[in-house]
Amino acid sequence: MSFVPPPPPPGGLPGGEPARPRSTPIPGDGGTPPTTAQFLDSLDSSGAPVGAPSSPFDQPGFAPPPGGQYTALAPARPARGAALGIAIAAVVVMAIVGGSVFLVLMARGEGSTGTDDVPSVSVAASGAEDLPSAASSPVPASEVVPLTAPTAPVSLFEPGPAAQAIDAIEQAVGVSPSSLLRVVLYPEYVLAQAQSATEPANVDAYDYRRGEVDGPDPVVFAGPGDLASSLYSSAEVDWTTIAALAADAVTRMPEIEEPAVTHVIVERSVFDPSFSVTIRVYVNGPRHLGGYAEYTPGGELIQVQI
Repeated sequence: MSFVPPPPPPGGLPGGEPARPRSTPIPGDGGTPPTTAQFLDSLDSSGAPVGAPSSPFDQPGFAPPPGGQYTALAPARPARGAALGIAIAAVVVMAIVGGSVFLVLMARGEGSTGTDDVPSVSVAASGAEDLPSAASSPVPASEVVPLTAPTAPVSLFEPGPAAQAIDAIEQAVGVSPSSLLRVVLYPEYVLAQAQSATEPANVDAYDYRRGEVDGPDPVVFAGPGDLASSLYSSAEVDWTTIAALAADAVTRMPEIEEPAVTHVIVERSVFDPSFSVTIRVYVNGPRHLGGYAEYTPGGELIQVQI
């Protein structure tokens, strides 16, 4: 199908203006469209039509690259042959693998059919006949060890334990009676400071817990105090009265709600002009700061501070 340009309107353009000729003449006979051969013959060496107006800037007109304007490109087609070959190869591989698996399963099935002919072998554990069964040999009730909960430690404010703790500390010091500087008794342990049996200028610390003594550990002094005047003999104190004094101190402080003895200190009192040995029993409660009751080494009440 050839393109035929429309004829100019009769009488020229609107307004009486005559029709202008084409800027680019189309070669051919009269108004008949040119053939392909005629059109190609009408082009000059630069690819522009013969008689075309030159560039307004005296430059050659636009020309497509040689050979690129008329070369017909073949339509791109998918590589059907390659894709079909890959699909066929995949099907073949799957068929081979499936056949191999089927043959292996068939071989195993045939092998399992002959298990009825294999004689069974009973394996007995070595010495199993010598082991008594649980049903035939019950454990005698007399051999069952009952589980017991751990017992709470005995309070040192009960009768007896305080004196036992002092005896154990004296054994650790290596001399009885021992020269003591300070003894603090708590419900579950005792902290004591005693003069060294071999070095009189030294004082060692001992820790008594659950019947065992840890120490000696050196004690460091500060100040120009006289060690000899600060010591007292363990025999000066009736340690068996500690439990009774603890119970007595609680009754002497009715202002304290739910009173309980927190600790007991045995040492020479710096508040006494005679610097005598005293036993102070400290009592505390949930709603009170507490106080203490002071006793002589023999258990006589000196004062109550609350």
